[in-house]
Amino acid sequence: MTTPIKPPGHGVPPTSPSEVDGTRAPASSSTGESFKATLDRTTASASAKGATAPDAVRALVDDLRAGKITLDGALDTLVARALGNGAAKGLGPAQRRELETMLRSALADDPHLVALTKDLARGQ
Repeated sequence: MTTPIKPPGHGVPPTSPSEVDGTRAPASSSTGESFKATLDRTTASASAKGATAPDAVRALVDDLRAGKITLDGALDTLVARALGNGAAKGLGPAQRRELETMLRSALADDPHLVALTKDLARGQ
């Protein structure tokens, strides 16, 4: 059985990106720095900035286990961190409120996030 759907063009499909548009990807960045060197530099600067996300979550779990914060307090902290990082920092007040509403709705309604919240409550 054959399919009536045919790919565009004729003959054998291309096997590399250069065969598609006739260009070649540069071997290194525009400054001549290799990808590995860029990655090493980025990793070093990221680790110099302090605690990683898993460390921050671990600290929340430790505070929750010690009774320093409640589960709701831990979730509030996670939402506040999400609103204060990345692209969320550039949002206006109305957009931040909308994002917060969406995050809290997801925490309440998404089965996977509900399961993670239960794990957090159990200190896992």
